[in-house]
Amino acid sequence: MTWWEAEIHCQTHVLPSASDCSTYTIAHLASIITQSEQEFVYTFFNTNANADSETDAKLWIGFNDIAEEGEFVWSDRSTVYYRNWISGQPDDSGGREDCVHIYLTGVHRDEWNDIDCNANTVRHFICKGPARIFDL
Repeated sequence: MTWWEAEIHCQTHVLPSASDCSTYTIAHLASIITQSEQEFVYTFFNTNANADSETDAKLWIGFNDIAEEGEFVWSDRSTVYYRNWISGQPDDSGGREDCVHIYLTGVHRDEWNDIDCNANTVRHFICKGPARIFDL
């Protein structure tokens, strides 16, 4: 699955706005704002995804520099506070690496790498929408 396909899938999830139930918010590929969010995502997928091959071992997140090379932003427009790059990344190898994935296994597990947004070597993704608490 490409980064674009994953982002479009996330955007199909429309959620009530946290502040006003008459408006709605679209989900996006996940933004990871803190180390604790990073740990949650990594632990969740390592517990549930059975990532045991090179294809299974990658997870798309919403971080990208599609609009301007070297200026990474979150697809949900969250402020960038946290990064967890592999040493030497991002490197924009071949001038086409504008999207980011997390390695779930191997020597770089839990670290970020930039990759071509059209790569089909990433199988997993995670969506994120606004927090919402519902009264029962």
